[in-house]
Amino acid sequence: MKLKLDKINMKNIIIIYILVHPIIDVITSLLVRNVNEILTLGIVVRTLFMLGVATYSLIVSEKKYRIKSFIYYALLLAYMLAFLGIKFSKHGTEGILTQIKGIVKTFYLPIILVALIPIFKKDNIKVDNKILIYSLLGYTAVIFLARICGVGYRTYPDKEGTFGLFFAANEIGAILASVSPILVLSLLNGEKGKVINFITLFLYIFAILEMGTKAPFFGALILAVISFIICVIRFFVADKKTYLKKGIVIICITLISIMALPYSPVGKNIEKTNGVTLPKISFSFNKNNNNSNEEKHEEEHKEEEEPDKKLDSLISGRDDYLRDNMERYKASNILNKIFGIGYVVYDYENPIDLKLIEMDYFDIAICDGVLGFILYFIPFVIIAVCILKYIVLNIKKVIINQDVLLMFYSLVICVAVALLAGHVLNAPASGIFIAIITIELFMKLKEINEDRLNHKLSEENMK
Repeated sequence: MKLKLDKINMKNIIIIYILVHPIIDVITSLLVRNVNEILTLGIVVRTLFMLGVATYSLIVSEKKYRIKSFIYYALLLAYMLAFLGIKFSKHGTEGILTQIKGIVKTFYLPIILVALIPIFKKDNIKVDNKILIYSLLGYTAVIFLARICGVGYRTYPDKEGTFGLFFAANEIGAILASVSPILVLSLLNGEKGKVINFITLFLYIFAILEMGTKAPFFGALILAVISFIICVIRFFVADKKTYLKKGIVIICITLISIMALPYSPVGKNIEKTNGVTLPKISFSFNKNNNNSNEEKHEEEHKEEEEPDKKLDSLISGRDDYLRDNMERYKASNILNKIFGIGYVVYDYENPIDLKLIEMDYFDIAICDGVLGFILYFIPFVIIAVCILKYIVLNIKKVIINQDVLLMFYSLVICVAVALLAGHVLNAPASGIFIAIITIELFMKLKEINEDRLNHKLSEENMK
């Protein structure tokens, strides 16, 4: 058994798994739309990967961590069996496959996070930034090519925007938001593959403008601000000339993106849903002010007709779904409050997929109950405490370390998007990226902390 395990190159498996993600998601989308909505390539491949890494982790991890992981997995398995048992006892096999699919998708991220930590530690695995960037390139290239060919699926039925051949725009937006800081990090570090990085950057900007969803675009603006701040910090502590140039490039790219906003699907959706008119650059130099006066009159007339639209659709109707699902949760029995109402509603005993709120924290609490919510977030709370502890202890080194700052921002934006747009914490497509970035950040901070302790020890020995 030991010999067979030694032949497994887990790093290569993880790298291949990341690289084929865009392909998996395109095939899954086509299958869901045209063949079967339950068992798809995506759920099968990701479930097998999840079970494989969890099993491998239990075998190769250190005894102390193995015991803790085994206890967590045992509690999770007991919860899942109880969850499915409750649904089966009331409704039989009706909708049971949807319930299984829902609970597997939801707990995919914490399971692989717990599994990958000892694997990365044992095999000293570090996923190069270029691997994540190649995957990002795949996603953005699909969006770009589908738009050029006119075959992309619409993001909204009544708004502007397309998101390639994928199935869920919010999941793709979450992937772009989580991996884009790694792209910026590679550009700031001047890593090899500059041409690929700049091509990916162009396609990324195109994608966030084309999709029509607000979260990725505003996340990109915040990323630009943070990147510029990093350049300012590095200007004073590192190469002044290099980071001055990079800061200027960031400003130029950001300004160009903002100028393109009013003409893009996301800009048009902002105008439509919030009742605002984004300023556009005028390319006419021989006209009098009549046109501008007419435009101003039209804007004022529009504001009179729709005075409250600036506050409309801030969360795209999610408050309605939240209210409906909360009513279902409150009306459920004590078992459903503890184990969750599940992912299916029954209309005269006919199973219908529950419409998720698309605010992940509420979805997990309602669909998986109090117990499921606690079990889901236990690993995240533990690793978050460790990350914050390392940040506090090494704050001086952290604030000048662009790797840490951008990886930390990647996780922060995921936490925010999980609340505002959903399909982040309970979507396997984005889960692997969040897990890897979390582990990479943890290991980086741990390394910084160990350097500090070793330096402190050396000083004490010298005394």
